[in-house]
Amino acid sequence: MKNFYCCLALLGVLLSCTTDETFVATTAQPVPDVWGFNSYRTRTTDTLPANEANPYDLAGALHLRLLSDYAATWEKPSDLAALQLLIAAIANDHPDYQSVAPAVPVPISSLWLSELAAGEYLFLSDVLMAPTMSPLGKTQLDHFAHALLEQYEAEAAYPVLHTSIVLYESEVLRDSTLTAADKRILLTTSSIARFSAYAARKRPKKNTDPDWDLLIANLAGAGEGASHDTGTAAVMALAAGIAANEGILE
Repeated sequence: MKNFYCCLALLGVLLSCTTDETFVATTAQPVPDVWGFNSYRTRTTDTLPANEANPYDLAGALHLRLLSDYAATWEKPSDLAALQLLIAAIANDHPDYQSVAPAVPVPISSLWLSELAAGEYLFLSDVLMAPTMSPLGKTQLDHFAHALLEQYEAEAAYPVLHTSIVLYESEVLRDSTLTAADKRILLTTSSIARFSAYAARKRPKKNTDPDWDLLIANLAGAGEGASHDTGTAAVMALAAGIAANEGILE
C-alpha cells in the first residue's frame, strides 16, 4: 500500500538547468522503475515535465535526480539518522545541488520526519512549520494536494496532470493576494509534484489509504524546505518521501 510516493518521487528527468530562473527541457526519455515495485508503471511521454514559466522549476528536477542517486545505492538506511546522513552525502556530491545549496545546511527534525512517515496528518497545513507562509498560502497548498489526489483517483493521464498543474501555477503567479514567500513555496512544491508525476503513474485508492499519507509526506517536505531555499526543498521532500515509503519511523 505504501507505494504512492513512487508516483510523486521517482527518477528520469533529463533537463538542462543552471538556476531557478533558467530551466529548459530537452527530450523525453524512458524512465526506469526506481523502487523495483510491480504495482505501478513507468512510461515515456511526449509531454515534457518542465514549465519555464515557473521560476522555481529547478526544484522538481533536482529532487528526482537526487532520488535517482539514492535508488542506485546498495545499502539502504534502517533509521532516520542514517537516512539523513545518506541523503546529505548524495546531495553534496551532486553538482546541481551544489549550485543551490544553502551556506549552512538546514537541519531536519527526526521527530517531524517520524510523524510524517507514520501518517499522523490529514492536511498539509497541520504539519507545515514554514513560518514565512501565510494562512492563505497554507490553504492553497492543502487544496493543491487534495486536487492532485483526486486526479490520481480519476486515473488522469500525465498530460492531463501536467496541464492541470501548469494552470495552477499560472494562477499562483497571477494571484496578488499571495505573498512572495507563499508563491515560492507553492511553486516549488508544484514543480516537485509535476516532475515526479512525469516519471511514473500509480493510482492511489481512497483518502483513507496510507498512500495519502505518502503524498502528505512528500509535499510537506517540499513545502517546508521551500521556506528556506530550493536545495533544502529537494532534500526535505526526498527525506520525507523515503521515510514514509520505506516505513523508517525512528
